[in-house]
This record gives sequence, C-alpha cells and structure tokens, in this order.
Amino acid sequence: MKVGINKRIMVFNEKGDPSAKDDEMVLINPEITSTSPEEDVHEEGCLSFPLIRGDVRRPKTIGVKYSSLDGEQHERILEGWPARIFQHEYDHLNKVRTSTREDTSFHYNNLFTFFFIFYMSILSVMRRTLSTVQSVHFSI
Repeated sequence: MKVGINKRIMVFNEKGDPSAKDDEMVLINPEITSTSPEEDVHEEGCLSFPLIRGDVRRPKTIGVKYSSLDGEQHERILEGWPARIFQHEYDHLNKVRTSTREDTSFHYNNLFTFFFIFYMSILSVMRRTLSTVQSVHFSI
C-alpha cells in the first residue's frame, strides 16, 4: 500500500525579523486568494542568493488562506511588508526565484555573482531539457 501526502509548508514571519522566532508561523498549503490592483516596487534579497538584490513589483495587499499545524483553516488579509514577505516565500513554494521574475531588475554586487547566476541558469535549463528525455537508445 502506498500513501501519498502532499503538503506545501511555509514558515512565515510577518515581521521579517530573524531574531523574532516567537513570531514565526507554520502555514500548511498556503494560497493567495486575492491581490490588490495597487502595486509597489521595493528592493528584495534572498538568503538563497545573498549577493543579489533586486527591485521587485508586487501587489500591496493580498488575501491568503492556509491551515495551521492543528489543521484549523485560516483566512487573512495582509498589507505592506507582511504581504511582500508572504509573496516572496510563496514564490519559493512555486519554484520561482526572484532573479527569474519578469518584473524584477537586479543589482549584482560583483562580477563573480553575475557569472554565477548565469552559470546556474544554464544548468537549470539543461536539467529541464534532459529531464524531458525519457530514454535514448542507440544501435549500430
């Protein structure tokens, strides 16, 4: 017997303060249910790529729903900084890197960082291309 349990889990700290561990929440299967037409642009960084920062356009206000660890369903409206943090973390769940968003302009802190991202992008494309090839048989 096989049992598949698919859960998307996000650790969310709406203050964005790593020292505020008591403010961290675990969200199960979070979703963005609505977005405001009003947007703003702010510089964002990411711990995954600490040398890269970018100006990212995001909705100012979002509606979200999620389950807590005890299974209880929640719905909230997030505005400003908490909305931006949620959207950034939500991008991670959807395998979207800030560096690949169309609406982002980047500031590379040095030339090495630029070439590192370039190299990683090429590897990513190669991995996707190779994963679509099921099997290849050669005969002579």
